[in-house]
Formats: sequence, structure tokens, C-alpha cells
Amino acid sequence: MRHAKSDWNSYQEDFDRPISRRGVADLGLISSYFAKLQRPDCILCSPALRTKQTLEILRETLGKPLSLIKIDFIDSLYLASSEEIENQIASYLKVCESVMIVSHNPGLENLLYKIIEDKRQVNLYRKIFPTSSVYEIELEISEIERKLTGAKITNMIRPGPLRS
Repeated sequence: MRHAKSDWNSYQEDFDRPISRRGVADLGLISSYFAKLQRPDCILCSPALRTKQTLEILRETLGKPLSLIKIDFIDSLYLASSEEIENQIASYLKVCESVMIVSHNPGLENLLYKIIEDKRQVNLYRKIFPTSSVYEIELEISEIERKLTGAKITNMIRPGPLRS
């Protein structure tokens, strides 16, 4: 998941920028769809304010008490490269059946494009990973290289089409 739209008018440093009113509204739009997705066992979240706020707003729709979900705020996920995100997912999939990432572009978008088998699933869009978007994917992990492969999008939520 990419964080909700941030407030560029807050005059905060990037790390401390909050989500905007539109970001809050977009999370409201996607929440009923989000609630239908598979519940993660682990959530890996960038420690930036906007990712924490995104997770906080959506936590009620997770369907499991937060005490049953391992949530880690990982410094290296702030503006992480696709390789860093991939390494974190591969590492956590050793102990978790399902992992949710709440982070930033361009790392999320680059990773999705790198691991997805059928590029047509994402090439339909000018923006592959807009704010408040969620991709649910199934994937395999190469045990030798610890790389993610064979990813297939099983669900996708984008707030834009829901705004009308």
C-alpha cells in the first residue's frame, strides 16, 4: 500500500508531512474494499508521519485485533528502493504467511513492476501506484536468491475511480 495523499501546504519536512484532507477522504473511500482483502500477519510500515497516519486510519478495517498482527516501523522503508522493500518482504515471509507494506513511491511502484508477471495488469494506468492505492498480490520466493518472483495481482484498490 502507498500512503494517503500528503499535505504539501503543511510546510513540514518531508518525513513529518501529515496526510491531507483528500488523503483522509480517499482512505474513507477505499476502507470498505480494503476490509475485504486478506488480513496480513505482519505489517511493515515506514516511520514517516503520513504512513503511520494511513495505517492508523485503516487499522479498524483490518478485521483482526492489532494484538494479533505484528506491526513493525522500519526506518529503511522511508523512501526505500525497490530492492530494500523486496529484501524486507522476503525476510518477513520467513515468519509471516502474509505481509503488508505501507510505504512510498518510487520504491513501491518499481518493485511492483519488477516482480509482476503480466505487465498488462499495470500498464493500463498512467500512474501505477497513486496515493492510497493497494495491490494484493500472490508471489513466490526464490529460496536460493531470496528474491520475489511470479507475482500475480489478485486485488487492486485505487481511490480515483471511487471519487465520482
